[in-house]
Amino acid sequence: MTRADWLASLRVGSSVNLVTPCGIHTAVVERYEEGRLWVLWALGHACDLGYSATWVDPVTGENNGGAYRIEPAGDARC
Repeated sequence: MTRADWLASLRVGSSVNLVTPCGIHTAVVERYEEGRLWVLWALGHACDLGYSATWVDPVTGENNGGAYRIEPAGDARC
């Protein structure tokens, strides 16, 4: 499966890894809205700081010039 195929197969509730400058976070696809794919991820080591939502482009899986990207769950590389 290509990256484009994987991105096209994502649905609300799909598990992904969110790769940020600070590390790799387990995330879930929360919604598609206005051409953006939103992922929800826990803040803090034990989810002690709540949750945050970040958007990525549904075609590239990236945001902010590649500073944030999603990868298949269990397969992210920073």
